[in-house]
Amino acid sequence: MRLMQESFCNICYRMAEIPERAYQDLAASSLFTGFSVKEIRSLCLDARCIFTAYHKDALVAFRGDSYERLLLLTRGTLIAEIIDEKGTSLKMENLVGPTPVATAVLFSSEAVLPVQLRAETDAEVVTVSRQGVLDICRRDERFLRNYLKDAGDKISFLAEKIRLLRFTTIRQKIAGYFLDLSNRQGSDHLQLPYSLESLADVFGVTRPALSRCLSQMVDQNILSRDGRDYSIVSPRDLKELLEE
Repeated sequence: MRLMQESFCNICYRMAEIPERAYQDLAASSLFTGFSVKEIRSLCLDARCIFTAYHKDALVAFRGDSYERLLLLTRGTLIAEIIDEKGTSLKMENLVGPTPVATAVLFSSEAVLPVQLRAETDAEVVTVSRQGVLDICRRDERFLRNYLKDAGDKISFLAEKIRLLRFTTIRQKIAGYFLDLSNRQGSDHLQLPYSLESLADVFGVTRPALSRCLSQMVDQNILSRDGRDYSIVSPRDLKELLEE
């Protein structure tokens, strides 16, 4: 995997001994829900994990790279993007540590990265081999359950993002997403499964732009807001937005 062979100009430092702060960060990761720092340290040592720190703007991995080691982003932010032949970037997701990267890809029949990973900030990453991940799954069912949940959640996230690509404006994306969510939850009072930042990633827009549109739709009495939850006040107006 090119990730492990890249130019060291992109790397601040790499070492087999993982700093204590990385174990603390991993304890807040979805893969290690329910684990103590002591348990995480033991698992990482047995799996021979490797720690790498990257400078801001470093290319952590390229699209098409063989994905043989699971990336666990412990600190910082990575941008998952697709660069076309003209050099245009399509941002797929902001990955904010601590979070695993591409859990579903690691065990796919063609384990290659579908996106380029670039460090938006200084970032720290722990990697573990495919065999190491299997060993941890066999050793502790909690990790296996967390891993499968993360892989499933990421697939749902990307499927929703692809579905919403057909809508051109942010208001249309909100309308399409909220109407579908209302249908699935069987209520006009919506419990958003994502934070606003994650929802902005699903829509492919910035969080400030999304917040602005949501506030406008609340002011127009199309939606109402209660904390982080929203309710559909006028389903007809949302449906009309989809027809524009």
